[in-house]
Amino acid sequence: MSFWDQLKRRNVFRVAAAYGVSCWVMVELADVMFDRFGFPVQVLQALLAVMALALIPLLWFAWSYELTPEGFKRDSAESRAEAISGRAVHRLDQVTIVMILVALTVIAAKRFLIDTAPTDPPTIVEATETPAPAASTAPEPTEPEWQPTSQDSIAVIPFANLSADPENEYFTDGISEEILNLLARAPGLRVASRTSSFSFKGGTATVPEIARELDVAHVLEGSVRRQADRVRISAQLVQAENGFHLWSDTYDREMTDIFTLQEDIANEIAGALELTITGQPIRVQQPTQDMVAYDLFLRGRTLWQQRAIDAAIDTLTQAVERDAGFAPAWAALAGAYAVAPGYVARFSRGDESVQLAEEAARKAVEIDPRNADALAVLGSLADNPSDAERLFQAAIESDPRDSTAWLWHGHHRANYGHLAVALASFEEATRIDPLLGINHAYLGATLLLTGDRTRGETHLARATELGWPALPWLRVGLARGVADRAIEPEDLSQLMGLPAYRDLSDLERMMLAAATGPEVREAAAQAIDGKRDEQPDRSYWYHYWLIGDTDRALAELHRNRSQAIDAPMTFWIFAPDSRVAREAPAFHEWLTASGAMDFYAEAGWPDGCRNGGDHLDCGGDD
Repeated sequence: MSFWDQLKRRNVFRVAAAYGVSCWVMVELADVMFDRFGFPVQVLQALLAVMALALIPLLWFAWSYELTPEGFKRDSAESRAEAISGRAVHRLDQVTIVMILVALTVIAAKRFLIDTAPTDPPTIVEATETPAPAASTAPEPTEPEWQPTSQDSIAVIPFANLSADPENEYFTDGISEEILNLLARAPGLRVASRTSSFSFKGGTATVPEIARELDVAHVLEGSVRRQADRVRISAQLVQAENGFHLWSDTYDREMTDIFTLQEDIANEIAGALELTITGQPIRVQQPTQDMVAYDLFLRGRTLWQQRAIDAAIDTLTQAVERDAGFAPAWAALAGAYAVAPGYVARFSRGDESVQLAEEAARKAVEIDPRNADALAVLGSLADNPSDAERLFQAAIESDPRDSTAWLWHGHHRANYGHLAVALASFEEATRIDPLLGINHAYLGATLLLTGDRTRGETHLARATELGWPALPWLRVGLARGVADRAIEPEDLSQLMGLPAYRDLSDLERMMLAAATGPEVREAAAQAIDGKRDEQPDRSYWYHYWLIGDTDRALAELHRNRSQAIDAPMTFWIFAPDSRVAREAPAFHEWLTASGAMDFYAEAGWPDGCRNGGDHLDCGGDD
């Protein structure tokens, strides 16, 4: 008898089929019951693993034993003679069919009864619901140790990814960010920025600690589970001051339309927040009808935020190829191209990526003229400071909570000597995004340039705590610009102790070494010359400025007048102790060629300066 016939005779196939159907029924029932009792998804995964492992000994048992009227006996000639009849064996087939019907019944019940049942209304827990203790035992009221600046404030921390596939992390983050962006549109509601809120991802900070750090009164947290064509999202709103759960709910929907699903969930969450916080309706706009494009956008945006720029460009390009009218995807693609020279070798020259960034940003603005991200990118790429100012102002007006627009605007105004205006923009960027190191770095630098050394050092120290990587060369520039001196060797030793120092390039390390004295300055200048020749479309003004070669620095300004994101950081030349360089005719020529004189006619002269004919007059006399 062949092996195949042996399998059939020993009913191995029947046992496997019956076991498989039984497991199917158990999984469907467990999926319903586990959710109702709040079991984590790992319990269901463990059950599936046990079922899979149990299949092997079960098949071995079916092969090795015969079912007889006296029970199971080891397979032998005697047991085969005593085995139950084929008619009785077919009862196993009947049981299998019944189990299939049971499984189909459970699936139908889940789809048409459980999933469509109305959800319970959000539970609002008021502090007054707790019975007051007797007067004789009531403790004296105490003032809380911390109070948020505004009760109408919230942080959306990244939802937990409970999907079996860890690759769905981008989808979970995308849902969290979309809810955050939606709430940010609510009038009167202050929402902590994405960068600051997402800095707590994977950490151990408690809700009160997060609220204190972000200065918010409420925290929204939750979880996302995506499995096949279904998604389950649970969310809860916590009042940080006392830990009350003001509202919580769970949403179990089909994945046939991801954006509609997200829109429904966000609207219901916003409805609950409307009752407890905002008092204002919130509207959701659908940017695309193509759910594959939307999924690619979520993935690409996450890659961009993680600075995996090459992969982000490829993914976002696929999104806009599927839907050419998808403005947020074009804007994200523009941002990725704009920063690409610092991350992707094929764009190291900068000219191609700048062109592609501008094209993508303009397409986004054509579709949505108020897209803040695209407007900010166009502002950073503008040919003259007047156009840059107009675009930055449009970006800020469109989305006042975009800390990047405020940061770039501050950088732009500082470059042209409007330090007071720049200081206000940097302060706003830091208020919006208090856990972003670059915001504290430029705020601290501008405070030092304007003479506030105490606050300036405080914010630079905070930038160090937050791990901003470019702090060493910023410190060198401040040493020259504020104190008008080369940085001392002991200062350099302190900078080399910073964690950020390890991330510097060889050229940046040489620049820091050159800052300690003139003996290595010429070698550093030649190294900068070589880098400039490799990337002629980028400006190296501040490289020469950092090593103390003012003549080369001013010549470099004339060589490259680009207003791109890596534009000359001329704010150092507006420091109090840099008057000689600021009043040099060569610097005045650069201002004229770059369009700054027209900008000054609109926005005013640099702080403490006026037109001296062929130079800036910054003597301070009226």
